[in-house]
Amino acid sequence: MYGTSVKLDPLDLPEPPAGMVYQAWTFRLEKSGATYSAKYYPYRKMDWVGYPYRFTDPTTGTDIGYIFKASPDDSNLFTPNLTLWVRADTIAMFVEQALRGQSLNLTGLQENLRRMQGFLFSLEPANETGPDAAIPNHPFLAAYSNDSGKFEMIYPYNYRHPDYVVEYFLASPTDTLYYIRCACNVTDPTLIENEGRGIWFGHLDTTKFDRGRREIAQPDTVLRKLCRELMPGWRFEGWAEKGGQLVSMGPFTRGDSSDLANPYANIEDSCFLVPGEDFLKNPPSAFSQNVLGARIMITLEPNPDPDPAQFPVIIFQDTIPPTFVIDDPLTEQPIGILHLNRETVNRTRFLPKIRMTVIPESRQ
Repeated sequence: MYGTSVKLDPLDLPEPPAGMVYQAWTFRLEKSGATYSAKYYPYRKMDWVGYPYRFTDPTTGTDIGYIFKASPDDSNLFTPNLTLWVRADTIAMFVEQALRGQSLNLTGLQENLRRMQGFLFSLEPANETGPDAAIPNHPFLAAYSNDSGKFEMIYPYNYRHPDYVVEYFLASPTDTLYYIRCACNVTDPTLIENEGRGIWFGHLDTTKFDRGRREIAQPDTVLRKLCRELMPGWRFEGWAEKGGQLVSMGPFTRGDSSDLANPYANIEDSCFLVPGEDFLKNPPSAFSQNVLGARIMITLEPNPDPDPAQFPVIIFQDTIPPTFVIDDPLTEQPIGILHLNRETVNRTRFLPKIRMTVIPESRQ
């Protein structure tokens, strides 16, 4: 079989942020000695328009369809049997390493992966020029060719692990009150001083109450791992939505330090060393009393991000209960409790993807 063009069928692909466009690429794993690296070939910039969903030319707005010439030359986009002795999930991890700019040393696999063809979708600044235009700034969706010519562009591979969930808890470290107030047997949320006004992604270690306020918040293991494995040009951002108000809780690239923005914290230097926010100083109206009932999210966002709006690629989410009252598991009687570690829901099965098909053609 032979083909140099591809057909793209997007699924749940969001519109690009303001000031950015999508770009399609092919890449090859180039080998030097025992080391692989990725070489990129851009082949199309495009806008993605809401319903009726279609790709358009960023400069003219005209419909450009779904089939594109993708090969950088006249070479075949099929890569028959190059992956015969390598697991598909292993190759996916290799590809992500290459896209991060990490060189690969694959003893015993060199001949199988030589010049392996890959496909990539990225977000790029709309008016990008110069050397930066030659490499993807924000790799977003990736796939590799095979001898069938049909595959899905999915990113990131690792996030889809079913056990990957992120914990969070409610507390308010920036209110200058050193001790966390016990909320046991309190049924009225308004009586819980400030503690229901802060959201933090991590878990509360009750064995460390005597070590100082900041030390009781421990980083979430999954979030630390995913932060370390972020693609270049991306970061996470926490969000809270309540009463129709969607509020950023700050972007972050680490799970074991404060995030990069805490505009509502009373004293920023007393934030927990995990991402989150206290809604104490000039909070949005929906969060002026507490965060109970709010929907919280962690999204994947371009970095740098020219658009302050949420990029709707939600990795984790949950809805905070509307009350602190729960049933005691021993007595089955209602009790009020605040400092309870909760888990988000992993939403990666709903992440955008593109079904891609290499278009077979006869070779003259």
